Parts: sequence; structure tokens; C-alpha cells
Amino acid sequence: MAMGIDDLLMTVAESLSVANTFVEVTAAYKQRKASIDVQKLLDEVTITARSKLDAADRTLRDFENDLRGRGVDLSMSLSNVIDATPMWKIWEVVRLRRYRDAFQSLSNAAYDASDSLAALARCQGVEAERVLGEAVVESAPAKHKFHTAVVNASSVGEAIDLLRKEFVRQKSLLG
Repeated sequence: MAMGIDDLLMTVAESLSVANTFVEVTAAYKQRKASIDVQKLLDEVTITARSKLDAADRTLRDFENDLRGRGVDLSMSLSNVIDATPMWKIWEVVRLRRYRDAFQSLSNAAYDASDSLAALARCQGVEAERVLGEAVVESAPAKHKFHTAVVNASSVGEAIDLLRKEFVRQKSLLG
């Protein structure tokens, strides 16, 4: 079965977890039977996290292009587009609902990843216990501002732009 853009959004959303990235990189070390150098591990997790953010941004671009290709007015919210779609186009309504849900999952994943990425960025050369608490406290205002803006976005185009800016902000945390 071919993956649709909604499936890609969900897959990318699941991959943004920094905890999963740590598990993936650590498992690769164990498989190679290599000793784990903490700084090298942090470096590899940072590179992998940056790569996943790039993949999320590309998927977001594909999502936006797919919506345009379907003739969706990006100045409307997806809920309004769904409401305006005639009921005789039931499969289009179902697809748009899936798109809306998948987009929300990606937005939630970006929100959830914010603390972890801030902590990862701060772990570079600093004590982890102290860093995690400080990173969470420092990332909270930006994270909540992002969430509020996405929830209150007047259009899908605005929400996409906000999510794209959040990916850029998160990548900048990683250096």
C-alpha cells in the first residue's frame, strides 16, 4: 500500500521524539559493539535530530503542495474546508479529516520535542541533571506561544508557516 501525505505526516511526527533518537543511536552503537563515548553519542543524536527536523520540513512542504494540488484554499482552516466540501464528495471529506488529524499530530510532536531538543542542545558539555530542568523552564514560554499560535491560526496556510518556523527554531537550538 502506498503511503499518502497523511501517513507521512504521522510517520514524521512519531520520528521527532528525541528519546526515540537516543534509542536508535544507542542501539546502533551496541550492534557495532562499540564503547559509548557520551560526547560522540550526543553529537550523533544531535545530527540525527537535525536530520529528522529536515525530513519533517520536507514533509510539511509536500503536505502544503498536496493541498494546493487538491485546490484547497490555504487561507481557510482545514475544518472550514471540510465543512465547505459537498457531502457527495465523502471520500474527499474523509481524506481532509485525515490530513487535519495528521497535521495536528505533527504540530503536537513539534510541541513535545521542544523540551527535549532544548535539553539536548544544553547537554553539550554541561551536567545533564541541571541542564534538563533549566532547558525545560527556558523552552516553556516558546513552546506555549507556538501551541497557542497554531491552535488560534485562522488558516491552514498560517498554521503551516508557524510549524515551519518552529522547525527552524528547533534546528537553531541544535546549532
